[in-house]
Amino acid sequence: MNSSKSQTVRFAGTKNLRSRLILSVLAGRTVVIENIRVNESLDGGGIGLKDYEVSFLRLVDKLTNGSKVKINEIGTAIRLVPGVPVGGEFEHECPVSRPIGYFVEWILPLALFCKNSVSIKFRGVTNAESALTIDSIQSTTIPLLRRVAGINVSVKLVKRGAEPGGGGLVIFTCQNSKSIPVSTCVVRFLYAPEFLSRFISFNHNFLFFSRWS
Repeated sequence: MNSSKSQTVRFAGTKNLRSRLILSVLAGRTVVIENIRVNESLDGGGIGLKDYEVSFLRLVDKLTNGSKVKINEIGTAIRLVPGVPVGGEFEHECPVSRPIGYFVEWILPLALFCKNSVSIKFRGVTNAESALTIDSIQSTTIPLLRRVAGINVSVKLVKRGAEPGGGGLVIFTCQNSKSIPVSTCVVRFLYAPEFLSRFISFNHNFLFFSRWS
């Protein structure tokens, strides 16, 4: 019988790129994403992956052991063979093209299932309209996770950094949890309107990744 990693899941374009990469690791399934901005002109920003997407890939690689990432020469296709989410302590420099919240938002679900505790010092822009702000994550996401699952997770804003220079510092920590009460999380997430659409999207994509495992 083939392992789940040999059952490759394929997508096209950059839609839900972060969630697809995270779900690849959580489900233990190889993912291939092709046709990344192949129709965009140089005037529109160029074809292929952006710097913040490559940075997110590197962050996923840091949090896992044994992951194999391959990007083609022009950046229009990536292949991720996921390793084991192990966690760890390190720093990550975020490109100023996306705020730190862009990275923290989807690293959160991966950190919850890491073998060891996670401690990351993010440096870059803390507030921008292009992604969820650190303030929003602090005031909504973190309290909800603590309340519904009793998870010891925190996002500490040490220093603000504005566009275009950045210079901000955020410390993200997530203590290793032996078990997470999934049923409790599901029920209570549904009562939080600000997370309902994100939760449904995450759950739908996770089932897609896992159904052939």
